[in-house]
Amino acid sequence: MKVSGFLKIMFVITTMAVLYIHLQMNIYGLAYQGKRRADKVEKLVESNVIMKNDILRLKSSDHIGRELLVKEKDYKFVSNKNIVEIEAKNSNPLADLLAFAKF
Repeated sequence: MKVSGFLKIMFVITTMAVLYIHLQMNIYGLAYQGKRRADKVEKLVESNVIMKNDILRLKSSDHIGRELLVKEKDYKFVSNKNIVEIEAKNSNPLADLLAFAKF
């Protein structure tokens, strides 16, 4: 076997080995990229659950009632279980006429 034949065979083997290593590195890179995306999706799902919980808590009647009683001065207790809104003195006269016309 001549040296040129040996070098050709070694060149082909070396090229195939480098291509194989490159493919394996791409496979591992894609696997890590998929893992990062899965972690990001899991984090977003967890954030979504927290946001839904916060929204439901803010929409709860207990929270709304506490906010109204703390911020609004136009609400007073009628009894221990009932809350009534006091009508404003300066209401819209057009709305009063429309309400009267609907009887």
